[in-house]
Parts: sequence; C-alpha cells; structure tokens
Amino acid sequence: MTDLLPHLHIAGLVVLILMVILWTLLPFAVFGIKAKQDQQTRILRSVLKELRTLNAEQTPLENEIPEQEISYENKHNGD
Repeated sequence: MTDLLPHLHIAGLVVLILMVILWTLLPFAVFGIKAKQDQQTRILRSVLKELRTLNAEQTPLENEIPEQEISYENKHNGD
C-alpha cells in the first residue's frame, strides 16, 4: 500500500496540470466558436428574410390553408 502512494501523487499532479492547461485554453475555444456562431446567425437571418419575401409575393389563394370539415358525431356507438 505504501508503494502505491507516490504513484497516486504523480497521477494527481498530472491531472492537475492537464486541468490547468485546459482551463487556460478554454477562452480561446469559446471565442473561436462565437465567430462561427455569429456567421451562422447572419446566414439564418438572410434566409429568413428571403422566406418572408417569397411568402409575401404569394397570391392570397396560395397562402390560404384549406378548411377541413370536422365531424363531431361519435362514430363509435358504445351500445
């Protein structure tokens, strides 16, 4: 058991060093992702603008949703 103790200290130190490195690199990863997200937001806004333009150009008949008849009668008689 006492032979294992120095190895656990070394393993803990390695994990601690890795965590410090990752924590240091985290802000750079966040800012890198943010630029891509901003670009995707601009693209999505342009697509939405185009869809609104195309939807406004449709005639009223193309824009209407056909009404369906709804039957309120119970087709399953419990008798």
